[in-house]
Amino acid sequence: MGITREVFALDPNQASDWEIDACEYAPTDRDDLVASFDRMESSARAASRAAAAQWAAVADAVEHARTVPEVYLDSTAQDPRGTTSERELLERAIIKDVAMWLDLSVTAASAMATRAVTLRERLPRMWSEFSRQGVITAGSAAVLADVVKGMPSHLDADFENVMLAQGRGLPPAKLRRLAFATRERFEKLTRQERFDVAAEGRKVAFEPLADGMAWLGLYGRADVLLRAKARIDANAERLAAVDGEARTLDQLRADVAGDILCATGAPHEVVPTVFVTVPVLRLAGIRREDAEAAGVDPAIATDGAASLDGYGLIDDDTARRLFAKAPSFARIATDPFHGIRLQLDRSSRRPSQAQRNWLRLRYGTCAEGGCNRPAGRCDIDHTTDWQFDGPTNDANLAPICESGHTIKHKTQFRYERDPDFGLRITSPTGRERSTDPPPF
Repeated sequence: MGITREVFALDPNQASDWEIDACEYAPTDRDDLVASFDRMESSARAASRAAAAQWAAVADAVEHARTVPEVYLDSTAQDPRGTTSERELLERAIIKDVAMWLDLSVTAASAMATRAVTLRERLPRMWSEFSRQGVITAGSAAVLADVVKGMPSHLDADFENVMLAQGRGLPPAKLRRLAFATRERFEKLTRQERFDVAAEGRKVAFEPLADGMAWLGLYGRADVLLRAKARIDANAERLAAVDGEARTLDQLRADVAGDILCATGAPHEVVPTVFVTVPVLRLAGIRREDAEAAGVDPAIATDGAASLDGYGLIDDDTARRLFAKAPSFARIATDPFHGIRLQLDRSSRRPSQAQRNWLRLRYGTCAEGGCNRPAGRCDIDHTTDWQFDGPTNDANLAPICESGHTIKHKTQFRYERDPDFGLRITSPTGRERSTDPPPF
């Protein structure tokens, strides 16, 4: 292998100590490198074919399950709300079963089946490149299926021709832009029609991150969000001009946006109920050695982390601040000797608010494994129904999302208490899944 040494001067008037080795590889070295990249590409194509095979298997299993509704539906049970049609209920039950088999969320399992059917039936050549050749990644295949799903079927052939001619090799983000632009051109929608369709998808999304941080995303009308951004910028720039202000402009924007959304200090400040759970000795700043001297288990008294409902673990300073002065937070201290939550009643036939609060804290989300709906937005269900002498206590109560609650009462899924924690659910095909581990 031949080696040449080149010296690059950062300042043309001054010699530099920076030196970079530039290697001239022999042809055999380059050939070996190309061979390793060939193997990398082959494995990527194999992964795409495997993903397509899984999508197809899910779609086939769903189609098969539809032919045997008696496996899933319980004709003797009643929908607690009386709002779910038999066909819709069957679809929910089948997808839930698929999700349990594959350890997926219901949303992911449904998307997998829908995308396979969409591509096979509407974009067969693209499906072939995905399933047989593996030259389209699973991410790109998902983009194509999602875009074409809402498009009139008579445009499928023209749309597919453009994707084959211009979409090969594009990463999913650029492919999505091309696909939407192509669809809009073929649909010949007016600008107002496109705006009306897009505006139907406006939403707010919260994504918890590590170290006490999170993203809050807002998808909505551009004119409204530009005005909101201008207000945030103006307030942040005003604060940045104050003597002694140490925060960066980005930090000020984030703080200003939070204050505006929470209406901090305003007469119309919104006061939601948010739970923050803190070991009581930790609030007081009790040291580990002090707890040991008092005969209290320090792991319970001081090591137990503070937790914010809907997020998870938070730092001590934030916990003390929220617990001490924030009126929008329901404060729940924990017993330093046992770590159990204090003053929560469970004595009524219908779950009391105290019991609901306790279950919300205990589970965090829906008690069904794989479901991320916050427990505070779930139904509180008796695992053993009240009519069958099921007691109203935390050992027989669990938060279940509306869809899961309906499935429990109207299908052949079996719900039982798990000896360790929460629920154990058995599907009509025998698959079991338990409640996800508690948040703390």
